[in-house]
Amino acid sequence: MAKKKKRGPGRPPKKKAPEKVKHTVANGFWRQVGAVFLIVLSIILAVGLFDAGGTFPVGLAGVFKWLIGWAAWVVPLIFAWQAIQIFRAEDNRISNAIWVLTILFLCFGAGLFQLLMTDPATQAMTNQPLGGEGGGAIGWLIDVVLMEYLDKAVAALILIVIDLVLLLFALSTSVSAVLNGVKSFFGREDDGEAKKNEKVARQLTAKGAEVASGGVEINDPTVAVDINQPKAGKKSARDTDSEAAPTKAKGLVMDSDADWKYPSLNLLEKNAKPPNPGDINGNADIIRNTLAQFDIAIDGKMGANVGPRITQYTMLPHSGTKLKKISALDDELRAALEAKKIRIEAPIPGKREVGVEVPNQETADVRLFGMFQSDEWQKAKSELSFAVGRDTSNHAVVSDLSDMPHLLIAGQTKSGKSVMVNSLLCSLLYRNSPSDLKLIMVDPKMVELGRYKDIPHLITPIITDSSTNPATTVSALQYAVKKMEERYLELSEKGVTNIQEYNEQMAKRRASDDDADAERKMPYIVIVIDEMADLMMAAGKDVQALIIRLAQKGRAAGVHLVLATQSPRKDVVTGLIKANIPATIAFAVKNYTESVIVLGSNGAEKLLGKGDMLLQTADSPAPRRIQGALVTNDEVQKITSDIRINNHPVEYDPEAIAQPVQMNGRGGVMMGGGDDIDPLFNEVAQFAIENGELSGSNIVTNFQVGYGRSARILAQLEKRGVVGAKNGTKPREVLVGSLDDIE
Repeated sequence: MAKKKKRGPGRPPKKKAPEKVKHTVANGFWRQVGAVFLIVLSIILAVGLFDAGGTFPVGLAGVFKWLIGWAAWVVPLIFAWQAIQIFRAEDNRISNAIWVLTILFLCFGAGLFQLLMTDPATQAMTNQPLGGEGGGAIGWLIDVVLMEYLDKAVAALILIVIDLVLLLFALSTSVSAVLNGVKSFFGREDDGEAKKNEKVARQLTAKGAEVASGGVEINDPTVAVDINQPKAGKKSARDTDSEAAPTKAKGLVMDSDADWKYPSLNLLEKNAKPPNPGDINGNADIIRNTLAQFDIAIDGKMGANVGPRITQYTMLPHSGTKLKKISALDDELRAALEAKKIRIEAPIPGKREVGVEVPNQETADVRLFGMFQSDEWQKAKSELSFAVGRDTSNHAVVSDLSDMPHLLIAGQTKSGKSVMVNSLLCSLLYRNSPSDLKLIMVDPKMVELGRYKDIPHLITPIITDSSTNPATTVSALQYAVKKMEERYLELSEKGVTNIQEYNEQMAKRRASDDDADAERKMPYIVIVIDEMADLMMAAGKDVQALIIRLAQKGRAAGVHLVLATQSPRKDVVTGLIKANIPATIAFAVKNYTESVIVLGSNGAEKLLGKGDMLLQTADSPAPRRIQGALVTNDEVQKITSDIRINNHPVEYDPEAIAQPVQMNGRGGVMMGGGDDIDPLFNEVAQFAIENGELSGSNIVTNFQVGYGRSARILAQLEKRGVVGAKNGTKPREVLVGSLDDIE
């Protein structure tokens, strides 16, 4: 075979044949063209029905009249409607079922029109078939069948019901939505605020048949929500006829805000996409087969709980199987499922089953709006209830801060910690007026809580200088301790044990009008610290001492802490803080060590971020996996702006950040003067100096005070350096020579 000659270096290259130009059209182009022709056809048919437009339109109209009679007048409207739906649909495609149902709707409608004739069973046509009386040929045929078994009235009822069902299906709406719309249309408007009644349903895509390996039972809840103000929330002033002027704050014991206007749910985002768990049956097969490779058998079927973020595959291991053996297969299952992270729960709390949690292909949106419409939120009665999110079974989770009674939120950057703080605060604002709730906010980062600036619930301006000037925060915490102690005295005087009993007693007295003090109520105080790390670095011992004091005694007095940190280290979340704050929300953390610090166990290091959390409370120590509720910065801004615009301005308490503070590592309490010093301090100090020693019994005997007061005076003398530390049963050593040596 002759070799192909190479072209010389000086010769021009051989010209390539020009490529053919291809013409492409946009996706859905021909379906859009079909929709345009459908509109044109509806116009032609409409003209023909009026015996105009020429032979073709009139003839086309005559054919439809002959087929379905008077129902032909509806056809142009239906054609136009379907054309609009094609333009609006994704990829310009609508289901074939819609076309079939539309045809059935016209046919049964023709049967209904035929019943209007004097003798439906015999008058199939007139002398002019194209005139189209009654229901035409199709309507006559349907009525002939029905009239064999039913009388005219019953046949009409059946046809009406069938047509209504077909119409609702074609319009993708529900009977309740129609009834609510009719009720809203004829009902009285409420102060100009439109109340929409929509039905938003998340239909999970997990619909699986049984697999050969035993089958999968799928928990597929449909979450229906209705746009109404939460029943458990306070009644809005928009729903009352009260025209009373706003009542002003009186310290932390306030008159009821009779004209308080709560924010509307219309400020929240309503649209939410459903989850896509992927191939549930395929994943179940993979899990079963992978376990079988390690001689782990499963009894019966596997279950699948489809949650917003993950799908939990549940199984019952064969009797005698060690659960630790399944837990050790974390890496093998993750590789087999080709998942970034999985979590094995062995066993599921309260069950014999084991759960394998696999990330969904697409994550659902857990909107705060949907949480407020859930049954769990409607049933929650506490003023401090807040929306957490949805669990692995897609059920709403609502917690009560008053039961916790304090909350620690920890997680690395972008794990969902700040969104959780916003969800908690927005939940409280939707339930409480300033007479029910007061807030102290500490925001070292200066950007997270700024949207809550100047809302009437604040006791102090938002504290943003805690890292550079920790005394401000220590003062606010010391103020909270002071109010807590004052409240305990108030509760003792009223003969009650906690804030709930106190407010109930005041409400009863107010109803009977026999007590002037009954007009007052005691609001809850919630202290939110968004970033603990900076504060602990600046004034760790002082802050820790005050936090522990509030955590130990705050619940009965209605004082609650919400502490958040993105650095769950031992020097931030100390053992004392964790011991006194049992309720924890853990988001994704960096490693096993941080998970143990936050939860006391592993698990948080396997979370997926962006709202994926583990909730641990004192009454449920086993962590519960939840996808946190989502509230955007824009929604928060709308809520707080609505509160500021529609209600009285904020009235700060200047005393809160003006407490005498000494950074001494013991809670910031200044012992150098002020109201905290016992009036007998100097006399006892002089007595100690003269005697060279001091004990509690000396103070009780010589100054005729109780043992409690003597202990406080001893503590004050020790903090000022007058006497030494306790030394068993021996009297304390005196460390100064005169009163002038006391600082």
